[in-house]
Amino acid sequence: NHSLLYDTVFAAVKKTLGQHKITPVWGNRVADDGGLAYGDGQSWRIGQVNSYAGRLLKEKRIPWSLAVHEEVGTDTLTQLHNLYLVTQTKLGILVIDQHAAHERILYEQILQTFKEQKEQPQFILTKPVLIDMSFSEKDLVQEHIPLLQQVGFAVEHFKDNAFLVHAVPILFQDRNIAELISELLADLWEEKRTRDLDRVSHRMIAYLACRGAVKAGDSLTKKQMKELLQNLEKTQNNATCPHGRPTRIEISRDKLDRMFKRK
Repeated sequence: NHSLLYDTVFAAVKKTLGQHKITPVWGNRVADDGGLAYGDGQSWRIGQVNSYAGRLLKEKRIPWSLAVHEEVGTDTLTQLHNLYLVTQTKLGILVIDQHAAHERILYEQILQTFKEQKEQPQFILTKPVLIDMSFSEKDLVQEHIPLLQQVGFAVEHFKDNAFLVHAVPILFQDRNIAELISELLADLWEEKRTRDLDRVSHRMIAYLACRGAVKAGDSLTKKQMKELLQNLEKTQNNATCPHGRPTRIEISRDKLDRMFKRK
């Protein structure tokens, strides 16, 4: 079976690259399906980091380790186009996608909490929000209530197709809850065809990490940039975001010299 063979090889390669923290080569990017693609599929959103997730990043209230990788400096760190962070390394320059990097950090943190049953996910109580759903959404919510609870949602069936949301993950306390739930269900619907609970839970966590991460267009302070890079270096599987896009690309000094015809 070609699909089974592809999945097996892809999983093995991804695991090996993650263990060795290998950075993608300049010139390509990884498509959302894990394959190589060219061009820029990044969407932009103009704004400032004034969301709750942005404040957590600034105030270091998300529990992440702060050790710095010895080969990556932060003294020359700068932000380009409110999207890319650039810094000098011993071998050249490093370009970091701020959204993909923060997405990977949050994904690993949420995943770790999800795996450790003894730890309760961080959530915030809200004034109950009543959400009317379609028949298909109702079935999907009822099927995944245990998973929703494990990542910080408190959802209760009210009547007919209506549900009450009593709590949400703390990262999303300033979001439109009805819209967040609707988008999450739409994302989970694509996994409806599989009964693989692990796959569905990972997709849910990837969605939450993506929605909680700083966006393209968010202006970061020097402190925020430094902490984002520091925590990326200490995060597992940090070469790509959960959807397979590179978090960083290194351009070697040798490559730069050749581009400028110094060699």
